[in-house]
Amino acid sequence: MFKRTVLVAALGAPIVGTLALNAQNPAEWPAVAGDVGAMKYSAADQITPANVGKLTQSWTYQPGGPAPIVIANTMYFVAGANVVALNAETGAEVWKFALADAAPGGAIRRGMTWWPGDPQHTPRVLVTMSAGKLVQLDAKTGKIVADAGVVDLENGIMSTIAGGEAYTIASPVAVYKNLAIFPGRTGEHNRWGIPGDVRGFDLLTGSRSGAFIRCRTRVIRTSARGGRTAGRTARDRGRGSR
Repeated sequence: MFKRTVLVAALGAPIVGTLALNAQNPAEWPAVAGDVGAMKYSAADQITPANVGKLTQSWTYQPGGPAPIVIANTMYFVAGANVVALNAETGAEVWKFALADAAPGGAIRRGMTWWPGDPQHTPRVLVTMSAGKLVQLDAKTGKIVADAGVVDLENGIMSTIAGGEAYTIASPVAVYKNLAIFPGRTGEHNRWGIPGDVRGFDLLTGSRSGAFIRCRTRVIRTSARGGRTAGRTARDRGRGSR
């Protein structure tokens, strides 16, 4: 049994690997904030105040990217115009996918989401694009999944966006069962910008879920559009609620 801890640099800088997380316990990093509840906690205990100054570089990969996730000894992240999977112990490239082959625009810079799959579907990594698309890649092969590989998140928004602005979201989606859950990126402009209501899409079909209540009154819509939705989207681990 081995442990590995990964130190991650900022966007455009190399990713640096050092020691190891326990590959057989939840000390992996399956979500950009640690887990689906966004607790930002790791059970890794090999690095301590006593030995942190003795760490040495194990490997590098350029260009690096922000907010990777680590599952079963594989690290996934967006590096420039590509989604990359690396062997987290050695830094060797497992696969690389060019996002331009899926949808226009770039990926959001706050990471991605892991979907563990189900008995009929293999695990996926979910990448949100700035053009309002959700790209689903097979976690093992790096290829777009056969069904609903690119999901149009603009489908069914509650009202037309003023000024022709594109519908986007700012953070990785949260996942409950086979639903991707997210709010629109309300930004810092006027209150009539992108709708900020929480919405859900079926990962298996790409269709919009009707399980979410959309904001309809002017008071709620103003608060939903006047602030920002750039933080992590988390859910209750037991109930699936935000």
